[in-house]
Amino acid sequence: MNPKLLLLATTTTAAAYLQGGRPVVRLDRPKWDTIDLDETEQLHEMTQPPLSEKALWERALERQEWDTPQQQQQPASSPLDAAAPTKRELRRQRRAKKRTRRSPWERLAELAAAGEITRGKILSVNRGGAMCLVHGLRAFLPNSHRGDRPAIVGRELPVKVLSADIAARRIVVSHREAARATLRRGDVVHGTVASLRPYGALVAFGGGLRGLLHRRSISAHDWKLVRDADDVDGGYVVDACFRDADETRDAILAVGSAVTCLVTGHDRERRRIGLSTRALETVPGDMLRDPRAVFEGAEGAVAARRERRALELLEYRILAEVCDELQEGLLEDLLP
Repeated sequence: MNPKLLLLATTTTAAAYLQGGRPVVRLDRPKWDTIDLDETEQLHEMTQPPLSEKALWERALERQEWDTPQQQQQPASSPLDAAAPTKRELRRQRRAKKRTRRSPWERLAELAAAGEITRGKILSVNRGGAMCLVHGLRAFLPNSHRGDRPAIVGRELPVKVLSADIAARRIVVSHREAARATLRRGDVVHGTVASLRPYGALVAFGGGLRGLLHRRSISAHDWKLVRDADDVDGGYVVDACFRDADETRDAILAVGSAVTCLVTGHDRERRRIGLSTRALETVPGDMLRDPRAVFEGAEGAVAARRERRALELLEYRILAEVCDELQEGLLEDLLP
């Protein structure tokens, strides 16, 4: 090989190594494809003389302007490509979650203020009541608010939070008030006669609720009923002077007997509940003939009552529309 060419190639490689940051312009095709040059001129064409500082700055600016549009056209990086959060950021996120998360005590205080209904599970039973688990906290359910249902460990029941004292760490709940909050007019309830009064009978049902079954709400033929003279708690019997052949001789609504009633009124402020068995009679006087059949057919009687009520409302609307049309026609005839 020619020594001059070897020396020139070595010098060119060293210069390129010393100026590694300088961009080298590459042509699409070598110049020697179209121009006949000798070996020395070819090596001079492949290398460039050192650039000035101004030229280097211009090349750098041109590359920056060329790279910026390409970076904008690149697709957005996926969440997996994002850098993982540091430990400090994770701790900061956990602290923010703890600040926004409500404690069970705050949740129970909100339930007590709003009067909402929640669920509780009986954990243990004592003489004063039962301990329930409500939203992960132990709450006390007094016997007076437990209702007539037996307290069985593990049973879940709806409760209403009466008080949640955070300072004293004491929570009191009531199953009776939860049943009162869900009671609606038109509901059918099953209970027992708790006591008798001159004006009617007190019926216990649900979660310890009591309602009044007035004497006039027992039957459409209530005027035939009298108190049993032989037994104070014997209930009502049909007066022998007015008793028909198909009417019963047994006592009706004795203390402790089962009864099914329709809720006809519910005064939440005065805590009074009105009941009726007269509304369950398909034929007036059925309570004096067969009370048990009236109780068994209570659901069907209530459904028939609702359908009859809807039909009456429809007939009333039709009649009101007809009257309005007649009135408009009459006014048009009278007016000149």
